[in-house]
Amino acid sequence: MKVPNKVLDCGFVMDKVATSICHLQRLQREGSVPPEVQKLVDNDEFMDWAKSYLLPGEFYDACAVFPTGALSVINGFTGEYTTAPGMVPNTEDDGIGGVYNNATLVYLQAEKPVKMFPWEAGETYTSAEELADEFRTRLASFGYTFPEDFNFNARICTIVGIC
Repeated sequence: MKVPNKVLDCGFVMDKVATSICHLQRLQREGSVPPEVQKLVDNDEFMDWAKSYLLPGEFYDACAVFPTGALSVINGFTGEYTTAPGMVPNTEDDGIGGVYNNATLVYLQAEKPVKMFPWEAGETYTSAEELADEFRTRLASFGYTFPEDFNFNARICTIVGIC
């Protein structure tokens, strides 16, 4: 019997909306946005379609728009992710989260350990904004930026479970 591995991490979760924004920006750089998707962009409907999971399937494949190894991919993940404490003013109203049962979770892992418990020692982030700035900078290095009205900080999540 295989003993499951514990997962206790922090990262920028590549949910369907974040992933579809990255796909759109990649296609825009390449000049290859499908006409039906460009029409959604022109009519300010792209985000609604992304949230409703109505875009073509490739818009939801985060691994297709990042270099190999850039993202953490957990297959067979059972657990949950929730907006990390301090990332948004009110986690209940502004946060995101999800429960997975033997599914795949894709995220950009924090570069330094994130102190999740008060007794943990070691180098960590001095503020939530420092952590958010790290993710913005790293995502920008891949060519991805997010609109001002995008709830960026909510996607910086604690990830707890087994795989």
